Amino acid sequence: MWSASYRPCWKGQMTLTRNVQLVMLLLISACLNYAAASSRNLAQKVETFEGELSMMQASKVNGAGGKPHDTMYLLIMADGPRKLDLTAVPALPQLVSGMKVKVTGKYNKGLNIITAATLVTTAAAKVQAAADGEVYPVSSVTFLLEICGKKAPTDLQSFQSWWTNGHGTPPVALTMQDQHETCSYGKVSFNSSNNIVVGPIVLPCNGTGSVGNWDASKCGWPEVYGWLEAAVAAAKAANLHPELNNILGRYSHRRILVMPFMQACGWAGLGSVGCGSWCATWTNGPYSLQPDTMFHELGHNFGLMHARTPQYEYGDCSCSMGACGGIRCYNAPNSWRLGWYQQVDKLDTAARMPAGSWLRYSLPATQSSPTNTLFVVPASWQPELPTWFGLSVSYMEAVRGDLQLLPDYANKVLVHQFNGSGDATLTVSPVLLQVLSSGQEFVDSRASVRVRFLSSASSAASIAVCRDTADTPCPANVDPSPPSPSPIPPPLPPFPSPPTQPPTSSSP
Repeated sequence: MWSASYRPCWKGQMTLTRNVQLVMLLLISACLNYAAASSRNLAQKVETFEGELSMMQASKVNGAGGKPHDTMYLLIMADGPRKLDLTAVPALPQLVSGMKVKVTGKYNKGLNIITAATLVTTAAAKVQAAADGEVYPVSSVTFLLEICGKKAPTDLQSFQSWWTNGHGTPPVALTMQDQHETCSYGKVSFNSSNNIVVGPIVLPCNGTGSVGNWDASKCGWPEVYGWLEAAVAAAKAANLHPELNNILGRYSHRRILVMPFMQACGWAGLGSVGCGSWCATWTNGPYSLQPDTMFHELGHNFGLMHARTPQYEYGDCSCSMGACGGIRCYNAPNSWRLGWYQQVDKLDTAARMPAGSWLRYSLPATQSSPTNTLFVVPASWQPELPTWFGLSVSYMEAVRGDLQLLPDYANKVLVHQFNGSGDATLTVSPVLLQVLSSGQEFVDSRASVRVRFLSSASSAASIAVCRDTADTPCPANVDPSPPSPSPIPPPLPPFPSPPTQPPTSSSP
């Protein structure tokens, strides 16, 4: 025990000066703080945790940074969810919700957060895709929220009439049901029986959830997850819909929060990337009523990442998973991954794509026929490339589900890099490499492939592809023989015209 005075063995009694006393007190304080910190570090020993991953990705507002995080992670365990800090994990694999993972790291019980050192996948996420000949049924509960005195952006009846058909929906209105079923060529079912809407549910300014205390003036993990938990609990307690518990018990159902505008959030929407036992979407204020924003967030629930170019994470505006706005479907490789589109052909061997020869194809517009895309997978003749590397070639027009496609992409041929391995559990995001006008050519030196857009007519593009090598280069001119025939699509019903403005609430 320290004392304010001491008796040296070689001198008489001596009184410490005030300055010396101060120095000693500071040293004592430092020692005590060090001991406390050491105790905390010992308490946070390295442990192993296993559970289901939940990954959320924010959609930025007008190109601004998402707040508070662009991507957030939770580990769903038997005793409840825990926040995950993955910043220190080396060589982090591409993740989606629904994966089973094993994490090593230190757990801070007070903050309910695991600071991970390693993460390995123990089971892949279930693919959210329509199998051949089957229809994928989407199930969801949408919660209209009032938070801390802020009203929901619309009322129940108005939202229902825009969400699914059959709630007094005008014949020319565009609903989420229309967009899903049209873009997927009927491979997705999105009906009012399985996609219910409840509310408005009134939440207070503050509360406590399983990942911490939440405060409506903030927008972190405690808030977004706390609002979700509170909304589900309130809806169950009030028994707001006869099918509520049934849908909430289904595997891979969606939980969608339509919130008032929360300034602190800074994002238009936030969505689970992939869907495990369940997945969630949050939409912020007026963005909740924009078809492109909602279709984008629900695309995350299907496991889709943002539609990219090499320069910009949101740069592929041909796809609802990109920026720019407007009613349009997902791009060709994303739609193929979901089982919505089929390939016209797949060139994946040197024998099927001989060097120095142009192969001609007719590609229907992606929203004119579900069989619409050419795949080139060059690993057999370029073994240095990863086996998943592929090129997707498609043609787009501003019709049906792509009704508001921008002129920069309409009547154009698009070349994407994508996962051509056929392994749907491998989450490789497509990248738009080039948009071709008639007469233009794309060259990929990595794959030794050339793609030329020859002409377009009758909702189809005539293209030619060639494998280009130093020994056997592609001829300058394409053989004028007719292209390989593509199936003639049956007549398709027109897509409803978009409403002049989204539904708005009559309440203040």
